[in-house]
Amino acid sequence: RMTGILASIQFLLFFLLSSSILTRDLWKKILKILVVLSIPIALLTGTQFFFPGFFDVVGDREMGGIFGNKAFVGYFFLYALFFSLWLRKVAETAFERQYYNGVFALLVLALLLLNVRGIYLGFLGGLLVLGVFSIFHFWKNRSLYPGWKKKAVLIGCCLFVGILISIGALKKN
Repeated sequence: RMTGILASIQFLLFFLLSSSILTRDLWKKILKILVVLSIPIALLTGTQFFFPGFFDVVGDREMGGIFGNKAFVGYFFLYALFFSLWLRKVAETAFERQYYNGVFALLVLALLLLNVRGIYLGFLGGLLVLGVFSIFHFWKNRSLYPGWKKKAVLIGCCLFVGILISIGALKKN
């Protein structure tokens, strides 16, 4: 079970090192590539759910996308999911925002199909952190957001629904 903690530490160190080297524009390009690549991997993972044994990497008829392991592909989806939210925030056109909304929905569905408890907990933790930071952001910049109370309530509702989905998925396991 330590591989999850070690993988997270490795990802954190990678991002800390590369953030000191790469510019914001280069980061956006890299993250866009990651999010675009997550789409066919999510579709392949969904196909493996509905047709076990399709593109069987390991030979055990388990889901796992191209990684061969449900936990590893789940980590990839978690990162791509939250990166798609960030790219949606910095998107310049309405089409881009809708595109990243669709990618987010697809990756949430793929996460639910994976049925890995640690990934659900990571998703729940990420939603909680994102929600708390978003509410603080709206509070700090409330003069820029005239309807900030409505947005804070909407975020709270989304967090509540995310918590219910995660608890329901954990109870299945």
